[in-house]
Amino acid sequence: MRQRSITGLDGILAVMVVAAVPVGIFHASSGRFAQAIIALGSAAVGSYLLAREWQSAAPRPGPEITEGGLAFGAGEIRAIGIQGSCPLMYRMGQMWRIQDGGHLDFPLCSPALEAVQPLLDGLPATVGQTARCNCPVGGDRSILFTTRPLRQMAESLA
Repeated sequence: MRQRSITGLDGILAVMVVAAVPVGIFHASSGRFAQAIIALGSAAVGSYLLAREWQSAAPRPGPEITEGGLAFGAGEIRAIGIQGSCPLMYRMGQMWRIQDGGHLDFPLCSPALEAVQPLLDGLPATVGQTARCNCPVGGDRSILFTTRPLRQMAESLA
């Protein structure tokens, strides 16, 4: 996996953080404490943001694809059909990533989770199968969900 390089904005932020420290010290030694607090506070916040940016860009191990197909953390649940309007505003094409242990990256409502739970429990055998959630709020509302493995996700993004 390729390591992310430092961008121009990262470089500018690093220079501003480095420059703010001596400016803060200068103002503190001159008795201008308000300016010193602003400069040193800016340096602290900037260094925190810079560390978070570089940490989030660090390469992470990818999901496993086993010979049998999908391993946990390597797929998604997708809404492929909607009848009526969902009270929680789920949309056609909306996706939920399958995390380790079969958990989703964003919660579903209870009826939808009950509908897709057999798909999550049966992975990898249930890849491509569908589950229908009938909304208990009323009216003629339902959502059709399916599972997709990582390979299909990558092909759809390309």
